[in-house]
Amino acid sequence: MFQRQGKKAFKKDLKNIRALCRWLGNPEKKLKCIHIAGTNGKGSTAHVLAALLQGNNLRVGMYTSPHYKDFRERIKINGEYVPKSFVKYFVKRWQEEGKELGIQPSFFELTVAMAFLYFANENVDYLVLETGLGGRLDSTNVVIPELSIITNISFDHMGFLGNSLKSIAREKAGIIKKGVPVLIGERQKEIKPIFESIAERKNAKLSYAKNSPVFEKIDFVPSDPFILKNIKTALSAYVLLSKENRLLNTADKFILNAIRNFKKHTSYIGRWQKLSSKPDVFVDSAHNQAGLKSLFSFLKTLSYKNHFIVFGMVFDKDPSKVYALLPKNAEYFFAKANIPRGKDAGILKDELSVTGIEGKAYSSVKKALSAARRKAGKNDLVLVCGSIFVVAEVL
Repeated sequence: MFQRQGKKAFKKDLKNIRALCRWLGNPEKKLKCIHIAGTNGKGSTAHVLAALLQGNNLRVGMYTSPHYKDFRERIKINGEYVPKSFVKYFVKRWQEEGKELGIQPSFFELTVAMAFLYFANENVDYLVLETGLGGRLDSTNVVIPELSIITNISFDHMGFLGNSLKSIAREKAGIIKKGVPVLIGERQKEIKPIFESIAERKNAKLSYAKNSPVFEKIDFVPSDPFILKNIKTALSAYVLLSKENRLLNTADKFILNAIRNFKKHTSYIGRWQKLSSKPDVFVDSAHNQAGLKSLFSFLKTLSYKNHFIVFGMVFDKDPSKVYALLPKNAEYFFAKANIPRGKDAGILKDELSVTGIEGKAYSSVKKALSAARRKAGKNDLVLVCGSIFVVAEVL
């Protein structure tokens, strides 16, 4: 599967997912979807939007990826994981009937098909659907949604999506459908004309996320340092949906309460999540240039005495731009996530030493975290970051 193996698990067309959907009776056609693509912010945008919709006493499905600890994190209704019994049912059905289809689907393709069937069987009112990689050829891109959302564009997965922001934007814009409104989370000058030309060609009304009056009334500081711009995108999407569904509650008090409690109501994990105190230990799954830049910029605003960073990466991404972002004034504990794509901690240590960043290599993420905890004082910060898979091992 792609999340563990990388490029060799990637499929370049929608043939398999379409065959799987036909086999299952096209459950994707029975779903009212909000389809979300983008380099960063997909997950938090999806969870905030789901919380807003759930607050209306609606059954809201959500499909996200990858998962941290439990496969069922990917498939949720109102924050509750898909039952193990349904997963077992689907796997057994595939094992008994799948050979007749004459295809060899990937893990991701089977998971998306499973999700579509589960959500259709459960008659969800809305499905908030996150792409896995890209957009145009992503397995989720067989739906005709109520609304398409593209959060932002930055560099990630260039081996699949292209080496320029424009090429990446074109791949993400593949989720724009004929006659379906599209919301763009961030105005980016270089790629703005791409979205606008594709939307115009497909007669898809395009709009940009904006601050609404209720956004200005947020009277609390979200624990996630990056969440504010994603709240803006989710809230803008909710406002667009409310114009089509007048039953959606748009009162300020309702919206503020939904946003304040979105993590609890949607089982949101892995982003600036606190594990323990004295010292404070946080995990964050930022893993590309833009995400890590935001994370490390946020660290500069904090008042901890010292920073101890447990860091690991996958080996199939260009590390040079990420290496340049790592704070020089932190102490590092390097570790390899226990997956085939994990980068050897010793190699990581040696490569970073050339850049002036020193640290020790450990045989596991848990051992690296234990060492960081022992070294840190009660007024220090311990941060685990660099890869979703590194974070997953300590949650």
